[in-house]
Amino acid sequence: MQTEKILIKRGKEILFSLDLGVFSLLFDSTVMRRSNKYYKALDNKEMNFDGFRKMARDAEVPYPLFFLSEEQAENRVKDYVKRVFFGTSKGEISIASRGDINRADISLILKDLTRKQILLKEFITEECPLPKCIKKSSLNVAEQAESIRAIIGYDIHEIENLNKERSYNHLVNCLARNNVFVSLYSHGYCPQDIPKKLCFSGIAINDKHCPFLFVKAGDYDSSIEPWGRRMFTIGLLLSSLCYGECKPVTMDGKSRDLSSNKHYLFAEEFLMPEYLIRHTTVTSRLELDSAARKFAVSPSAMVLRLFRLGIFNDAEKEYYLDELEDEYQDQLQKRKGGNRITPDKGILRYNNPELVKRYIDFFDNKRITERQLKHLLCYRKGESVDIEALRQYG
Repeated sequence: MQTEKILIKRGKEILFSLDLGVFSLLFDSTVMRRSNKYYKALDNKEMNFDGFRKMARDAEVPYPLFFLSEEQAENRVKDYVKRVFFGTSKGEISIASRGDINRADISLILKDLTRKQILLKEFITEECPLPKCIKKSSLNVAEQAESIRAIIGYDIHEIENLNKERSYNHLVNCLARNNVFVSLYSHGYCPQDIPKKLCFSGIAINDKHCPFLFVKAGDYDSSIEPWGRRMFTIGLLLSSLCYGECKPVTMDGKSRDLSSNKHYLFAEEFLMPEYLIRHTTVTSRLELDSAARKFAVSPSAMVLRLFRLGIFNDAEKEYYLDELEDEYQDQLQKRKGGNRITPDKGILRYNNPELVKRYIDFFDNKRITERQLKHLLCYRKGESVDIEALRQYG
């Protein structure tokens, strides 16, 4: 039986043909799986050579692989999935969302963070206490959250007088001291861009020595309450790591319904413990904002927490969420673009401040070359590494 082919052309000239099964198999496992050019090529059974070559380069698929047999290509893909998706699980954690996310959609991010883990394991020998630590736990959610706060040294009273960005940095540092590294999506300073339409919030990448939590929520052009949403996303990813369910997380931040998802319940309790929230009084918008700031969450997350605990009734919940939605829409109309950041800060956010310090130490001690340092930090082609600029954030 003759296999279907896709023609690769330059102008009207056919340069060569590829097995359509191999073509789709390879691209379906990469970030190009949702590309309009890819869909068009499948429909037309042909593609311009320059476009094909660029798409393969963007997907980081070596050119010769397209000339393999389908069986050989399947074996290569299986090996790729095993290496790149090693610390993650199939499926997704969907919270009040109809998100459709596949690990292949973020494969270049996963590939890069897995590469970092391989390097770090040469220097980190102790095991991290968090992966799967509550998978078989008989503790209730309040006890689970308290135990994790104790393990990482996260004391909510320490953030009461900090703004949300500093609270986020405090939590990131607590995790880094336990060799759990938070990587924050930084548009233009990551191995790939992630389309907004994916509704992707983040993913935990398991490893017994140095797990990563990759946070997408509140990226550079989400200037409305980014740090509160990032904090909540860390709570979700921390739960998925501790339960050993490291799947992509999608969440609808505008949902007004209470989620019964165990990771959501953990994140709420971790950031807004019931024993403290019970003593919180909110009778005005000013007090709502103050409570949200105290616990470093978004006002909407605080509203839902107060409603879950019976402190707000349904009418109060709807009143405040309506007000927040009106404010959100108003800000959406006024804003022009996002909060642009400097290259050094973009590199720092994606790579994690503690890891940047460690990488520079590796470089200073001649454990890695400047070229390796640049590659680790994901500098773009042609950019020079400004080590001194990075040191000032240490």
